[in-house]
Amino acid sequence: MGDRLKNQPLLTITFKRVGSGFTGLIPIGSFLSAEGDLHKKLQTASKAYGDALVEMRESLVAIQAFGKRRAHAPARLVWRLGNGVFALRQRLAQLSFEVDGLYDHLCRDLAMNRKWLEKVVILRRYVPRESLLPTSLTWGQIDKGTRRKLQAMGFLHQQSGRLPIEMA
Repeated sequence: MGDRLKNQPLLTITFKRVGSGFTGLIPIGSFLSAEGDLHKKLQTASKAYGDALVEMRESLVAIQAFGKRRAHAPARLVWRLGNGVFALRQRLAQLSFEVDGLYDHLCRDLAMNRKWLEKVVILRRYVPRESLLPTSLTWGQIDKGTRRKLQAMGFLHQQSGRLPIEMA
C-alpha cells in the first residue's frame, strides 16, 4: 500500500475557516479522480489541519514569549514548529492531499510572517531530528542566514545541497 500511495497523485486541497474549525475544499475535477469515501477524507483532512494548527500555535506562543522577555528562543523550540509543518504535510499526504499554497494557509491561520516561516522550515529541512541540535543553540544564532549557518554547522541534508522537499 505504501508504494501505491507514493505513485498516486495528491489532490490539492484548500482550507477555509468555518465557525471554530476548518473545512477542506478541493477542485470539482478532483471528485472524478478521487478514490474511497471522499467526504470522510475531507473531514479527516480538515480535522488534521485544525489539530496541527493548535499544536503549531502552542509552539509559536512559546517562541513569542521569549521575544517578549527580550530573549532568544531555543532552536529546538523553533525546530518543533517546523516539524509541525512537516507532520501536517505527511498526514495530509497519507490522505492523498496536498495543501494548495501551504505557506499562505499557515501564514493566514497562524498570523505569521512568510519569510520567518520559510526560515523555520529551512531549519527543519536541514536538521532531521531535534536531538541533533545543541541544547545551547538559540534561534537568534541562526535566524539570519539560516541555511548558510546550518551548512557551516554540518547540517547538509543531501549531498547535492538541494533541499529534499519543496513546499511553496
